[in-house]
Amino acid sequence: MKIFVSGDIVISKTRNKIVDSMLNALIEECDISICNFEAPVESSGQAIPKAGPHLNQTIESVELIKETGFNVCSLANNHIYDYGDVGLRETLDIITKNELESIGAGMDFNSAYKPLIKVVNDVKIGLLSLCESEFGSLLDNENRGGYGYINHLNVNDIIRKIRDEVDCLILIAHGGVEEVPLPLPQWRERYRNLCDQGVDFVIGHHPHVPQGYEKYKNSMIFYSLGNFFMDSGDFENKLNYGYSVILDISKEKNDFKLVPHYTKNNFVQICNEDEYTEYLKKLNEWLEKDYELLSNQQALYLYSTRYRKYYCSATGAIHLQMNFLEKITNILSQLIMSEKNTEFRELLMLHNIRIDSHRYSTQHALSLLCEKKQECNYNLFEKIISDNKKYLGFDDV
Repeated sequence: MKIFVSGDIVISKTRNKIVDSMLNALIEECDISICNFEAPVESSGQAIPKAGPHLNQTIESVELIKETGFNVCSLANNHIYDYGDVGLRETLDIITKNELESIGAGMDFNSAYKPLIKVVNDVKIGLLSLCESEFGSLLDNENRGGYGYINHLNVNDIIRKIRDEVDCLILIAHGGVEEVPLPLPQWRERYRNLCDQGVDFVIGHHPHVPQGYEKYKNSMIFYSLGNFFMDSGDFENKLNYGYSVILDISKEKNDFKLVPHYTKNNFVQICNEDEYTEYLKKLNEWLEKDYELLSNQQALYLYSTRYRKYYCSATGAIHLQMNFLEKITNILSQLIMSEKNTEFRELLMLHNIRIDSHRYSTQHALSLLCEKKQECNYNLFEKIISDNKKYLGFDDV
C-alpha cells in the first residue's frame, strides 16, 4: 500500500489546476492520498466567536482536490469549525457527494474521534486526525460538531484499542507555532508518547513551514510538512516551500520517501533545488544537535517578538522588560480601549491560554526568564531565521 500525505490546503480563489503533472501523477498513483483540508467550504454558516482570522474555501475546492488525486480529507485543524455547525455540515456533505472520505471532524464527539480503517492488497491501516485545542475542538461530549483534540484523555485509549487491529497506524497531527523551523519540546514529547502508545507514523502540519523529521524507536515523526497549497492571506503572494511524504506500507516493513515542493503563482511544483534539499537536512540536524539551546532561544524569540504584546494588550499589564516606548504605547492603547472591546480582549486571552502551542511557548520563555534567570538572548536563533527567510514564508514571489 502506498499513501501520499500532504500539508495544509486552502483554495479560496483559485479555480484552475493547482499542481504540476509530475506531482499530480505521484498523488494519483498512491492507493490513498490525504490532504489537510484547512477550512470549510463557503456556506450560510455564521462566523463563530474567536480571535484570529476566519477562513473558508470555494464550493469547487473539493472537486479540485479530487481532480488533483486526493481521496481523503484530514479535517482536524484550527479553521474547519470557523463557521460553526452549518459550515462543517455542508463541508462534510460536499466531501461525501464527491465520493471522498474524511477523518478528524464530525457533527458529534464520537464521529470526530473515529479512526478510518482502510484495507488495500491485504494490508490494513488505521488513520487518525487530531489537532491542538483551538476554537473548534471537542473537549467534552458537547451537543455540537467540531474536531478531535490531540491531548484529550481518550486519545491514548483509542490508539491502544485499534493498534492490534491494523498492520500500520498513522496519526495526522495539526499543531505547533506558525512559521518557525523547530517543533516545541512539548510537541516532541507528545508525538513520541503517541508512538509509545502504538502509532507508526505521526505526520504533522500547521506551522505553514517545513520542520524536521526523525526516527523514534520503530516509528517515524514528521513535525511539519508545511503548506501544500494556500491562496489566502499572507500566503497568496509568497513563495511557499513544503514537502509531502509517500509511505510504503507492507506487513513486513514500512518505508517512506520525501516529495519536496514549492508553490509559486498559485501552482505547486516539485522542487529539485539543491539548496532546499540542504535546508531539509539542516532541519533534521537542528533536531539532533543543540536542540535544547535552539528551542530555548526560539521560545525567547517568540515571546519577545510575538507573544508579549498580545498578553500585555489583553490584560493591560506593563511588563518589566518593556522599553520606555513600549510602556507608553501600552498605556495609550489601554486608554483608547473602551468597554465595548472587553469581549475581544477576553477572546484574545482565551486564544492564548487554550491553544496549546501559545501556552507552551510562553510558559517556556517565562520559565527561562523568571525561574532560571536567563537573559533574553536569541542571537543564534535569530540568525537561523535571517539566513533562511526564503523557507519561512518571508519572500515575495
